[in-house]
Amino acid sequence: MSAVETATAVRIASASRLQFLQARVFRSGRVESAVLLFVAIVGPILMFVLGLAVRVSGPGLLAMLLIPTPAIEALIALRYRYLWPAQEVLGWIDTTAADLTSSSDPDLSPALVAAHMAYHAALKAVASGSDGVAQLGEVRPLIGALPPALVRRLWLNRLRYAVVSALAGVWLWTCLVVALGTAGGVVWF
Repeated sequence: MSAVETATAVRIASASRLQFLQARVFRSGRVESAVLLFVAIVGPILMFVLGLAVRVSGPGLLAMLLIPTPAIEALIALRYRYLWPAQEVLGWIDTTAADLTSSSDPDLSPALVAAHMAYHAALKAVASGSDGVAQLGEVRPLIGALPPALVRRLWLNRLRYAVVSALAGVWLWTCLVVALGTAGGVVWF
C-alpha cells in the first residue's frame, strides 16, 4: 500500500469514527431518526383521525393534535439527558474552533485544550468499540457557561422531533379550519 493510500485510509477511518461519534452523541442514527420522524408525523395524523371518528369538539381536537405526540417526543429527548454534556462539549468545540480561526491569539485556554484532548480520547474510544460519550462528558464542567446561540441550537436539536410533531399538528388543524371554512361557502381569506 502506498503512502497516499495509507493516508487516505486513515482519513476515511477517522471520518467514519467522527461520524459515529456525532451520530451517537446527537442521536442521529438512520434507524432511530427514521422511527422518531415517523412517530412525529404519523402521531398527529392518528390523533386527528381518532378525534374526528369519535367527534371530539374543536378545542379537544386541537389539544389532541398538539399535546400527546409532541409530549412523547419531548419525553424521549429527556430520556437521553446523559448525552447532553457530550453534546455541549462537541458544540462548544465547533463554536470555539470557528472563533479561533478568526482570532489571531495563539494562546489556547486550558478548557479548550482539555476539550480537544477529550475529543481525541472519544475518537480513540470509538475506534476501540466504545461510544466515546464518557470522555466528552468529563470535561463539560471545565467549559463553563455556553454561548446563548449554542444553547438555543442544542435545545432545538434535542427537541427537533417534538417541534416537527407540533408543526404537523398545526398544519392538520389549519387544513381542517380551511376545509370547514370553504365547505360552508365562506372564504375567510
